[in-house]
Amino acid sequence: MKRTSTQRVVTHAMISMIENHLSWVIFWWRAKYPDSVIKGYQVNLQNALNTRLPNAILNFCYKVTSGRKGMKKAKAHGIGVHSQEEIIDFGKNDLRVLSDLLADKPWTSWPLQIWLSCISSTRKFPTRSAMR
Repeated sequence: MKRTSTQRVVTHAMISMIENHLSWVIFWWRAKYPDSVIKGYQVNLQNALNTRLPNAILNFCYKVTSGRKGMKKAKAHGIGVHSQEEIIDFGKNDLRVLSDLLADKPWTSWPLQIWLSCISSTRKFPTRSAMR
C-alpha cells in the first residue's frame, strides 16, 4: 500500500511529536513524581535489583537519584524550564492531537510501518511486566 504525500507528512509529524515532545513530557513526569512511578508500575526494587537491602531504603535511593538526574536531563533538554502547568498542558495537547488523528481512522487504513514506528517510540517506557 503506497502512502500519499499527505499521509507521509502526517505520519512524520505524529512520530516526531511522540518521540521529541510527548516522551519528554512523560520523562519529566517520571522524574517529578517518582513515588507515583513506583506505585504505578508496582516495582519491587529488591527483586529488580536482586539485593537484600530493605525496600524502604531502595525506594528512597530511587526517589532521590531518579528525581535529581531526571530533572537535570529535563532541564538540559529544555522541557524542564517550563512551569508544571505548562508541561502538563503540553502532554494533554499532544494526547488530544493523537486521539483526534486516530479516532476516525479505521485500523486498516494506516500502513503497518506507522504503527511499528509509534510502538518503537514507546519502548522508552517500560511496561508493568518488564518492571517486575
